[in-house]
Amino acid sequence: MRWQNQQTQTLTLPCSRMRLYIFFLMTLHAAFPSHADDTLWQPDFSRPDWSKGWDLSGEGIDIIDGAILRVSRTSDGRSIASIRLPVEGSQPLLLRFSARSAPGGFNGYGNAYPRVSGFVADAGGERLKDQAKAVPFNWPVESWHAYELDFQPASGTDVLELRIGVPGGTGFVEVRDLRLLTGKPEEPALSEDGLPIIPGAKAFVYKEAAGERLQIHGFFPEGWSPDDQREAVVFFHGGGWYGGNPIQFANQSRYLADRGLVTFTVEYRTQARGGTPFDCVEDARSAMRWVRAHASQLGIDPNRIVAGGGSAGGHLAAGTALITTINAPADDPSVDTAPVALLLFNPVIDTGPGTGYNAVRLGERATEMSPLHQVGNHEVPPTLIMQGKADTTTPPARAQAFQQAAHAKGYEVVLAEYDGVAHGFFNSGRAYYETLKASHQFLKDQGFAVGDFVLPPHPQAK
Repeated sequence: MRWQNQQTQTLTLPCSRMRLYIFFLMTLHAAFPSHADDTLWQPDFSRPDWSKGWDLSGEGIDIIDGAILRVSRTSDGRSIASIRLPVEGSQPLLLRFSARSAPGGFNGYGNAYPRVSGFVADAGGERLKDQAKAVPFNWPVESWHAYELDFQPASGTDVLELRIGVPGGTGFVEVRDLRLLTGKPEEPALSEDGLPIIPGAKAFVYKEAAGERLQIHGFFPEGWSPDDQREAVVFFHGGGWYGGNPIQFANQSRYLADRGLVTFTVEYRTQARGGTPFDCVEDARSAMRWVRAHASQLGIDPNRIVAGGGSAGGHLAAGTALITTINAPADDPSVDTAPVALLLFNPVIDTGPGTGYNAVRLGERATEMSPLHQVGNHEVPPTLIMQGKADTTTPPARAQAFQQAAHAKGYEVVLAEYDGVAHGFFNSGRAYYETLKASHQFLKDQGFAVGDFVLPPHPQAK
């Protein structure tokens, strides 16, 4: 699946703005009517019955000027418009639309990225298996921008559900020029194992779990050799343990590889893939063990591996050092998971009492899963935390408490706080460069051979 911004070619989403979430639900319905061209469906918002036969549902939905579908905030704090459309067979499809959102909103849900989801459902429409994927992109929300999405429905699919949501914050999302067309098959880039890869990266299978082969994507510097002893960084994407995509840290990975490091970005079993937060931690620790155990083939120094991540991915990175009770039974416990340093971007650093995680996601194991509450039990490696001051998903007070607890034990934790930015701020605009420069300087201060900071091109999610 590919997101493409037709105007800017830049696809990273600022978390201080509203999000557009698009989901696809596949169940059982009739087929599209035929059209003279490749257009399968194009709503006419000027007609009062534009949604007739298409099963529109949700709250906060308005049609503006007969041309724009607006989804606004509602009193319950969350709004989603759902449009179910019939499709036929498993032909490739292409969705085109233009979008913008109200300025000033923020994401309070904990996942900074849009999701593309396919579901298997029973006869009553209940989702039995979620096949979500997420891709980050840069959306200048105050003006209209055109987007395309290619996707390939699973065999037997005959209903597509389009969801446009406004999670967290205030404001609205607007969509116009919405068209569903016949798409063209696209051959994805494949690894030697036949699995999709991130452009510029080499994919490795680091683990098999629950019938899935989990990949780690490696970025290697120019002139790299397996005989090298390079320093390395392993990144874990965010997504609230629910979704997300390892492409989130592809730009940071490319930059640091250009500075001479070997870098990795890891996929793991999110809830959208049938996993749990505990599976996420287990997979993160498995990934660190795999990298260290294969250091001689990867051309890296096993004693110079950093872990990094954002939001829930920051939690996983911290967990490679501090959450020692969760390990895969097949892992070799003699291989250490602890990194030599941590790069944490607005991390979930405290899941203990009063945070809400125990009641919602983690139950009685919330303290066990809390990096803050493990500070006194395990060594904290030198850590950089980059935190938005306006973040309500992972509030600054929790990062401050982690720093204070670590300092009380004599550990080095640097807390860089950024004014006026909310959750997920680090992957867009000026904040992307500021946090990249801070990460670079922190690694340099830790003795990593990264040289001087070089301003990279504007990030692009590919």
